[in-house]
Amino acid sequence: MSRAVFYLGGDSYPAEENWEEALREVLEGIGVRFVQHRDFLPAWTIDSLPSIDERSAKTAEAVAGAGKDEIFLIGRSSGARVATLLATRNPRISAAICLFYPFRAPGKRIEPQRFMHLAAI
Repeated sequence: MSRAVFYLGGDSYPAEENWEEALREVLEGIGVRFVQHRDFLPAWTIDSLPSIDERSAKTAEAVAGAGKDEIFLIGRSSGARVATLLATRNPRISAAICLFYPFRAPGKRIEPQRFMHLAAI
């Protein structure tokens, strides 16, 4: 079975494209299909951030179009939130790898919706 890895950037995307590019080079080098953030999520600025729900819906559409590939999600920051939410909802997702998971927004109160779903993984 072939494998597909989807990269989900955080709120600072595209500033983190260097992470994504490094992952792409390594994974494609071992024969894994790497799906870049910009291939399935629209571009945004810090002033026009899509919600976690909007990003989840777009990512779910992209995953559904992955054919019979085994699916892995790699998320950084808010992208890790999306990855873990989808992993709890979609049995096709074999793994969610989180880089810098945002358990709490800086300077904000604790928001249980950020992490309560992790108990289901």
